[in-house]
Amino acid sequence: MVAFASVAVLLAIAPAAADPATSRTVLAWGENWGQLGDGTDTNRSVPVPVCAVGETAPCHRFLSGVTKIAAAGGHSLALTSGGRVLAWGANQEGQLGDGTLIDRSVPVPVCAVGETAPCHRFLTGVTGIDGGYLHSVATVSGGRALAWGDNQHGQLGDGTNTNRSVPVPVCAVGETAPCHRFLTGVTKIAAALRHSLAIVG
Repeated sequence: MVAFASVAVLLAIAPAAADPATSRTVLAWGENWGQLGDGTDTNRSVPVPVCAVGETAPCHRFLSGVTKIAAAGGHSLALTSGGRVLAWGANQEGQLGDGTLIDRSVPVPVCAVGETAPCHRFLTGVTGIDGGYLHSVATVSGGRALAWGDNQHGQLGDGTNTNRSVPVPVCAVGETAPCHRFLTGVTKIAAALRHSLAIVG
């Protein structure tokens, strides 16, 4: 397992001056074993643009149309204006949510709930994202909370300690696995080292 304690990844959204259709480009810099999303594992001391989905280095198309970003332990997340989540970087616990444990040096779409790799449906309607040490969380339209990745300490909130490589819904207060009621009304979500938080209402 790679230790992420010293990781210093920074992400920024920069407006593109020329073309409004390709505005809000994502830039990244710092330590890199894929979490910078530029298709390489080269550390960067100045910002570089994150590649578009499906690109390989040297990339010629770059990620744009992004409204929110999150830098996590060894992976990165982006929320697009269309409500999709993209992820890249380390993936040994499934924290990219693409149904695999394969590290990615360029963004991949996060799978929909219930999918298995290779996924054919992807997460949509997302309103918020955050990344923890080895897990990721999101809120979707209607205030549902989803989580994926490492679950050794129950940080996914699905009532188990089973790692998940695709998103699962967070259980409602008082539920036990297998949960039949799920958390709703979430307005803000956050992921930390080995736990997660949500504001409801």
